[in-house]
Amino acid sequence: MHCPKTGVIPTADVVTERIPEGIRSQAEAVGIRDKDVLFAVRSDLALDAKPSQTWLIVTPGGVITFAAGGAGAPPTGPFPLAHVSKVWIRQTVGSAFLQFMIEGMCVDVIRFSNGLRDAFNTARIQLEKLTAGKEPEKEAFENARRRICPDCGLPFSRDDERCPHCGRGHSITLKALALMKPYWGWSLLVFLL
Repeated sequence: MHCPKTGVIPTADVVTERIPEGIRSQAEAVGIRDKDVLFAVRSDLALDAKPSQTWLIVTPGGVITFAAGGAGAPPTGPFPLAHVSKVWIRQTVGSAFLQFMIEGMCVDVIRFSNGLRDAFNTARIQLEKLTAGKEPEKEAFENARRRICPDCGLPFSRDDERCPHCGRGHSITLKALALMKPYWGWSLLVFLL
């Protein structure tokens, strides 16, 4: 099933500690194995803002991104962590970039929609720890995982713990009826007249 907004086929694993299947052949072609992956985070945009499943792969030595299924885009990187002096997120309208400062130059590493902010902010924090020579926290991504629908892989909205895409059906009607509860009696009376 394609996401109605982006057209991308979502996967439930937004964050994983192994090579995602959609990029396994590309990762193995550059020498990355499952045991090398500290964490991987899925984006829903390419650097040019086109819908694309792109993965940020973090290993002890560096960072590289791959477009799922090849998607015609070459990998971005690798960026050796020893050369990264700063990690930050640059917000734009509707999306953001994870950026590195490498030898005084700003580099766009991966782009993602606002719905994936939690996951990429956690990735930024873990990358800062790695560049400082510390170990990443294994449980750091648990909050980001809880904000993602396990069925379709799309993020929940900020104020709702239900997926806006999987929970379709009569949910809007039920919400409207719940808001009208104080007026049910009057509504029934008007309806019967």
